[in-house]
Amino acid sequence: MTSDRNPQHTARTAGLPPCFELVRSWLSPSRADLLLGQLRKQVDWEQPPSFRGHPVPRLTAWYGGSAYSYSATTHQPKAWVPELDELRGELEDAT
Repeated sequence: MTSDRNPQHTARTAGLPPCFELVRSWLSPSRADLLLGQLRKQVDWEQPPSFRGHPVPRLTAWYGGSAYSYSATTHQPKAWVPELDELRGELEDAT
């Protein structure tokens, strides 16, 4: 994706395919910190068992329109928490 945006607000990042663009100013640092704090508290985090029966080594939460399967584990989507749904809408509008 070629951009005619101000180069101060966008940057290419090593490892991203050329069709991707990182927009660093999309969320202000203060809003990002606020959302992160809210989501850490409100999201129903889980540690499901891996295919070997041990808990995966990270917290997970799946939000979306359908189930998601990875490594022999199927995640059912959860109901959107308001902050995450708002962020999703803003991202859809921006893209």
